[in-house]
Amino acid sequence: MRSFFKSFVGKLIHLALMLIMTMSPTSLAFGASWTDIKQIDLREQADLQERADATEQADSDAQNVSDEQADLDERVDACRPILVNPPCLYPTQIPAEPTQVPAEPTQMPPPPAEPTQAPPSAEPTQTPPSPDDPIVEVGSVFGRPGDVVYVDISIFGNTGFAGFAMELEYDALMLEPLSISDGAIVSGVESNLREGGNINGSMRTSWVSMVDPTNTIGDGVLYTIGFKIKEGAAGELPLTPIKTEFFDEILDDMFVYTEPGLITIEDFIYGDINGDSLVDIRDLILINQILSGWVLDLTPAQFQAADVFTDGALDTRDAILLKQYQAGWGGVLLGPGFRVTADSTGGGGQIKVSVFLKNNPGIAGLNFKLNFDSDKVTPVSLTKGSVFSDAITNIDDGQDIGSLSYVSAAWASPNDIWDDGLIMTVTFQTKPGAAGAFADFTIQYASGDIINQKTDDVILQTLNAIHIALP
Repeated sequence: MRSFFKSFVGKLIHLALMLIMTMSPTSLAFGASWTDIKQIDLREQADLQERADATEQADSDAQNVSDEQADLDERVDACRPILVNPPCLYPTQIPAEPTQVPAEPTQMPPPPAEPTQAPPSAEPTQTPPSPDDPIVEVGSVFGRPGDVVYVDISIFGNTGFAGFAMELEYDALMLEPLSISDGAIVSGVESNLREGGNINGSMRTSWVSMVDPTNTIGDGVLYTIGFKIKEGAAGELPLTPIKTEFFDEILDDMFVYTEPGLITIEDFIYGDINGDSLVDIRDLILINQILSGWVLDLTPAQFQAADVFTDGALDTRDAILLKQYQAGWGGVLLGPGFRVTADSTGGGGQIKVSVFLKNNPGIAGLNFKLNFDSDKVTPVSLTKGSVFSDAITNIDDGQDIGSLSYVSAAWASPNDIWDDGLIMTVTFQTKPGAAGAFADFTIQYASGDIINQKTDDVILQTLNAIHIALP
């Protein structure tokens, strides 16, 4: 279009000049000479040519710019996968051996999967049980350094199981496990204690029904652990289930709620007035000084330790008991407690085990067990004594007495009673092959099992019959 316009304008100017040249000199209005007109014409043609050349150069430059822009766009499209300083946009900077440009991904990588469950916390918690959930309970007991205490592992609300595995954590610096015995509803419990392993603060137990593949039903004791309380133990020592697995006869998991137990260490020892964990001549001197009127600044724990007769007063009764104990009299119990005796003089392979209450501080209710080695002896009869004579025992309910793994007694009254004496005597029969072996007969009770009329716990010591030769 521009070249056509330039040609047309040029011809129009040339035609006008020819017309002027045909006119007579006198007809020139401005009085210019022919030479002047000719020069004007030449200058105008040169000016027009210069403008035409400039227009062509501008057109050429515009085309070059357009070509360069197209080339740049093409390189940009080729370099889109490269996000920082794309070298293909700057050809002069491309290295002699260009690196391979990774292919553009067809899609964004998927986001990381959401975890299906939260990671376990350092202190695992349990969902509170519903009324239908079975509960596995670890028992709680009292004891003093040097005592052997027995802790029941029991199940309540049992919906039926064919096997279980448990792991119980305890303080190995304060407690030493000595024994494990079967409970009332299962037999043949295996443990790393029986296998002689190094349990080191964690006792593992397991059981599978080998005789009957169906579910075991009913509530009761699964097994009992005997712990010795080490010297220096103090405070409350937790017994914590850290692993509990139950399954039924079709191998489905059975959810159970677990309750931990405690071994509570009493903060004084009856007769240990000076608090050195021993009952010796030093304590006998102190009780004599007290009775002689010496003014001694006794702590509450020292007063309780000196009150071995447990009547709330320090008097001659306490001194007599302490002197008898120091002299080695048999069966002397300092403070309130149970005393267990064993008599095998009756013949017939039988042994009579009696449970006495000594220095009764006032009791309104009690519940305790007499544990025995059920693989060595079998209970055959029970006779009640003068104290708690109307107590209820598990022998009274008509079940097969030979299947029992312990004998229990329970009693309650609205008021305290203060009587000492015989609670019961149980006759046992030695099992075939067990004659000459040794057996233990021990009392067990937990927190809240023995109370007074104010519903306060009553702490009773236990003088058990240990290492008894069977007839």
